[in-house]
Amino acid sequence: LFSEPKQIQTSEIVHAYKQEPWLITQSLYVNETENLVRRQISFNNNIFMASVVNDGRWRTQGYEVNAEFHLTPNWHWSAATSLQKTDDYNSDLEIGYSPQTLIKLKTDYQYRLHTFAFYAHYVSERESDWRFVDTDNNNQPDTATRIGEAAESYCNLNANWLYRISENIDINVNISN
Repeated sequence: LFSEPKQIQTSEIVHAYKQEPWLITQSLYVNETENLVRRQISFNNNIFMASVVNDGRWRTQGYEVNAEFHLTPNWHWSAATSLQKTDDYNSDLEIGYSPQTLIKLKTDYQYRLHTFAFYAHYVSERESDWRFVDTDNNNQPDTATRIGEAAESYCNLNANWLYRISENIDINVNISN
């Protein structure tokens, strides 16, 4: 059984500012996603039954800003953040797997054939997704429960060394927490 393809419609307004050594971009965006596949679980005659419906419809609204600063021709700094909110048109439930805040910081320095980089990524907490369960055995899902646990916010710190051997060959070493 095949479902209809997921459809995404995006609208975005972008503003860019560039004056050496700065490049700053910011955007407001709206994504409309339709035909998301949702899994429903029912319990009938002591048997769990899973079904798939193709009726998911979400709207994500957000703001994003990116800034790059070239301290020298070989030394760069960048920062980016995204703030977003996703709503489900077919439910009052909070969407799982959709962090509201993302932040990225990075600096890199190039010396001859070597590039050294340090960066951090922050992702805010987010809930796990939902499953819909038929608790009164009428083959109609009537209760929503979370699948698994919420994910806590986290921050990754990384260091990277890249050595360019040739135009098509690099050695890359990455250390991450």
